[in-house]
Amino acid sequence: MSTYLKLPDDKLILGYGKFPYIIEREFSAMYVQLPILISEIEETENDEGGAQVIINSNGVFQANIPSAQFRDSNKHLGLFQELLKKYALYKNSMCCLVVSENQCFFFENEISESTEIPEGGLLKDAQGNILSMNKKHFVFSI
Repeated sequence: MSTYLKLPDDKLILGYGKFPYIIEREFSAMYVQLPILISEIEETENDEGGAQVIINSNGVFQANIPSAQFRDSNKHLGLFQELLKKYALYKNSMCCLVVSENQCFFFENEISESTEIPEGGLLKDAQGNILSMNKKHFVFSI
C-alpha cells in the first residue's frame, strides 16, 4: 500500500496533488499528473460569470463554463470528461480523470468509470520533474 503524496508549497499552489486532476500514463508505472485549474469568472454586464477550467501542459486546454452549468455537478463532470477526451486524443495516450479517492474515468477510445484510481510508480509534473515514487497521487486532506 502506498502512502500519501507530500509536496512542497510551490507545487500545491499550482494544483498538484489536489482533485480533480488528469493522469497521463507515459509507460508502465510512469505517470504525469496534470492539475485541472478552476478559476471563477466574475459576472459582468455582458456575461453571467461562471468558471474557467484549464489543463496546462505542453498544450493548453481551457473552457469557460457559465455559472448555471458550473453549479450543476453533472454538467461539470461532463465538461471534465470532454477535456479528458480532447487531451488524450491530442497526446495519443491512455489518460485518466481522477475526481476523488475512489472515482476516476479512464479514456482509451471511450470513457469508462472506475473506483480504482492510478497510484504508485514514478509520478512526474507537466515539466517532467519527479513528484514522487510509489505513493498515492494525491495529498491527504481532512
